[in-house]
Amino acid sequence: MLFAKSVLVALCAGSSTGLRLVTYVFLRWIPSSGLPNWIYSLFVAYVTLFFYIFGSERPAEPKADERATLSANSSTKQPTATNGTSEKTEIDQQQSAVSTQVSTEAPASRPLWSVLLFGVPSHSRPAATLLTIAINVSLLAFSLDLIYTPHHAFPIHNVAFTRVGYVSDTSARFVVREALRFPVMVRYREIDQSEPEVFNITNWAGWLEKNFASSLDESTDYTVQVDITDLKPATTYAFSTPSLNSTFTTAPSKPGKFSFLSSSCIKARIPYNPFDHPLTIHGFRINRPLIPEVDFFLFLGDFIYADVPRLMGEDEESYREHYRQVYADLQVSGFNRLPMIHVFDDHEIINDYDPRSSRLYGPATSAWKTYQGTGNPAPIRPNTTYYAFERQGIPFFLMDTRSYRSLMTSADGPDKTLLGRQQLADLRLWLEEHKDAPFKIIVSSIPFTKNWRGIDMYDTWSGYQHERAIILKWFWSVGGVVVLSGDRHEAAAIKFPSPDGVSGNDAYEFSASPLSQFFLPIRTHKQKDNEDVTFMYMPDGNSKVGKIDIETKEDGSTFLNYELFIDGTPRWNYTLQSSVGA
Repeated sequence: MLFAKSVLVALCAGSSTGLRLVTYVFLRWIPSSGLPNWIYSLFVAYVTLFFYIFGSERPAEPKADERATLSANSSTKQPTATNGTSEKTEIDQQQSAVSTQVSTEAPASRPLWSVLLFGVPSHSRPAATLLTIAINVSLLAFSLDLIYTPHHAFPIHNVAFTRVGYVSDTSARFVVREALRFPVMVRYREIDQSEPEVFNITNWAGWLEKNFASSLDESTDYTVQVDITDLKPATTYAFSTPSLNSTFTTAPSKPGKFSFLSSSCIKARIPYNPFDHPLTIHGFRINRPLIPEVDFFLFLGDFIYADVPRLMGEDEESYREHYRQVYADLQVSGFNRLPMIHVFDDHEIINDYDPRSSRLYGPATSAWKTYQGTGNPAPIRPNTTYYAFERQGIPFFLMDTRSYRSLMTSADGPDKTLLGRQQLADLRLWLEEHKDAPFKIIVSSIPFTKNWRGIDMYDTWSGYQHERAIILKWFWSVGGVVVLSGDRHEAAAIKFPSPDGVSGNDAYEFSASPLSQFFLPIRTHKQKDNEDVTFMYMPDGNSKVGKIDIETKEDGSTFLNYELFIDGTPRWNYTLQSSVGA
């Protein structure tokens, strides 16, 4: 009997400890869709064992015949003056015998630390017992809050917002959503940056107008792409929509200096804090001081985590809901005023997406195009989701690393592709066309280096090394290639030395993420050979963003400076000088 009770106590302690560890990992490190089932199972096991042990260890009452005997002895044997002492002693001995029998059936008191640490109940410590089960009940409540509150309490159907997309030297693109106020009127005009009270408007004389009264309906979730063209280079304009009054500045038409941000991966209230609003994304607030210092933001994927903590639906509306929630917070932080250009990665669809999850690709990418792709520059080819643009003589190529890839489990070789044949050919043509540019910026949502290891390494270019080797040769042949990537929730800088030993032909990669997410204490980045040389690795921090400054000086020399910000603080920087065309 004692052995069985010991086993039950051990199981109760084990289920409580497991619940606390798994829940901590879920709330603070990895909000994986597989962990909630473990949390539920451990909680049910713990509560069942807790109340069984608590009930079975209740102190026993004296039996009826024992109480009767003790009472009779006490009432019939009244002590006298001569023998009172001996009779009283006999009664005390009888009472002691009953008390001893009862006490041997009662459980021993557990140490306070054992009750609180392992969650096992103790009748002798009622306050600690109540506290320890309250802790475990709270952990379950926190998990349910993280999983279900945003979806059920904040679907955000009527959010109205305007965000700035791609801005060139002569045009600007916006994404506007209005679900309640019609018509949608967009007004804009050139201003002097020192002009006071730009939006203290009594009439709209002098403003140009665009009316989108009939362009919003459910098919695009009440969003519309707004293009303003025929603008002047390096000029500031005011614009006004029903949801935003702001300004934007067109790019200069000549080489000079510009700055932008690079990061990926955002999820509201992760790491979890029960006092945060369910839609709060701290990375936006942490990095808000960088907004006036840069011209645009390259967002490298995982703008939503549709499957984290749990996929709430597989239809397009379920994916749209995630974008509405992010943009509800984005406009609060002010990042909607910063021109933002996007690529997508797996969590816009489902974790480690490849063609086996193709049923989700259609609704997921349709929602992505509605909210993200419509603000991008025109794709390289119609009906594709990879893009190219130039900024002051610096070309950018934004890869689509998801739509055309082979299965990760396929054998690596000539038949395995990550970009697809057409995108690969377009990348090669783009590199040849811009071989004389001082820097060529290539955006990959996943790391190009093979130095990141771990169970999901084959979801990156590590699983497609045959195609990667081909692309590396193209990089070395033109020189000046810089890859920007995210995805891994860590930061690293890697050099790919050119086999010819000419440093000007070396390629580089700068990877930074998450913008607002968890990081892992487990180190997964390790250099294996001299083909990928890591010269910076900083894994810690819940917010990592790269700030890139590119400047072409009057003598024609061009410099690229990469500065890494971790949790809002500058932590590392590195400068490259282009030798292309020198």
